[in-house]
Amino acid sequence: RLTDAGELLADYGRRGAALLDECQIALSDLAAGRGGKLTIGAGVTTSISTLPGWLRRYRRRWPCVDIAIRTGSSRIVAELVRAREVDCGFVTSDIERGELVARRLYDEEIVLVAGASAGFAQRVTLSDVPLIMFPPHAGFRRFLERALAAAGLDAHVKMEIDSVEATKSLIEVGLGGAFLPESA
Repeated sequence: RLTDAGELLADYGRRGAALLDECQIALSDLAAGRGGKLTIGAGVTTSISTLPGWLRRYRRRWPCVDIAIRTGSSRIVAELVRAREVDCGFVTSDIERGELVARRLYDEEIVLVAGASAGFAQRVTLSDVPLIMFPPHAGFRRFLERALAAAGLDAHVKMEIDSVEATKSLIEVGLGGAFLPESA
């Protein structure tokens, strides 16, 4: 017959063994994609144009994984990954890698978009288009400025907007044009 201390130890032992079994099942479910959580960091444009298709395929394969998304600039997304606030991040601008591992997933064409209602012909030159661009601190803006400078082109920036969707709406009403990723 067990002493009081023995009964206490046996009770903790049974609960510990049950908890270990539960842990092994949870780990197995996690490894098989039958549970767990995936938190992704991405820019707003990526979240609108590219991420939904990727996540649709992911959900078909692992329907029980809880998915959460946090948006921000490429710099912010990189910081979220560094701080382990997200599991992975999708960025569109160069980032300081440090301890991060980056892989190029795809290349995308950047196109000049101008609305027909602005009176532009099918074919326009950069000097014909008052540009709507991201603010100067945005990685996409810095990328565009480097590309334009390398091509010897000068852009007339009319507006600075931090949203691709807002930019597209302003183009539609004829207020200018913008360089946008083709997917947008």
